[in-house]
Amino acid sequence: MSKYYVRYGLLGKVRVATVSESWQPKRGMLCLAQEGEHQWWGRLLYPCGDGVSILASETITIQAPSPEQEALYPSQAEKNQEICEEVSDLAESLNLDFEVFKVEESLGGDLHRVYYQCLDISSLRTINEAWEEKGKVSALEWIQVGARIKAKLCGGIAVCGREYCCTTVLRDLTPVTMRMARAEARSLQPDDTAGACGRLKCCLRYEFEDLDDILGPGARVRARRIDGQIVAVAEPGRSLWVENDRGLRLEVFLKEILEVDGQPIGQRT
Repeated sequence: MSKYYVRYGLLGKVRVATVSESWQPKRGMLCLAQEGEHQWWGRLLYPCGDGVSILASETITIQAPSPEQEALYPSQAEKNQEICEEVSDLAESLNLDFEVFKVEESLGGDLHRVYYQCLDISSLRTINEAWEEKGKVSALEWIQVGARIKAKLCGGIAVCGREYCCTTVLRDLTPVTMRMARAEARSLQPDDTAGACGRLKCCLRYEFEDLDDILGPGARVRARRIDGQIVAVAEPGRSLWVENDRGLRLEVFLKEILEVDGQPIGQRT
């Protein structure tokens, strides 16, 4: 038996899965992840312990799809979209203030996960009753999402010209704070710091975790107002005291720093 990291579902959950050696698993191989009584489409990522470390404490069971099941996969996205439109039309016909973003169908079609936003939770009972009255035998599982998850599900192109980080490289949507924004952004204007979701951009935290290591006392920096050596931290995550060769000392904000020990880090967009 071997262990693999597996990603499954629309939210791209990453878990550890035990794989039978007879299966001969390969990276990127299609699989079925067992979650409770239902199975969801997923793909194998990497073998555990193969120089790759991913935070995934939960262990799930997976299996290889049969040829008949695998033949259903190419049409799954189109089927999910049809169900999404059906649920949206049903909510609209009932005059509910209800927004449906995505629907995910389990293998076999006995459960539909509906990702939605709605202020009035009592609307769920109304739409569930209407769904049953239409003779639907599949159950609806409602998952209310925030702005960041909405952007992850819907996808799009960011101001950098690339696809949203949350839909491509990020496995977990970790918090981004104003301290990170002060350290990474050139200004705190919403146009510079806010992503498509209206929250702080996920990319603001990419280099922040390294700043405390490289911007310590003794490091030599070139900033917009002064070139010199860091002598102390003025305000953690915000500013430093820098002293030049003539003894002049200034408080320098992190966003002003252009180079550290000869390496450019400050000119970020």
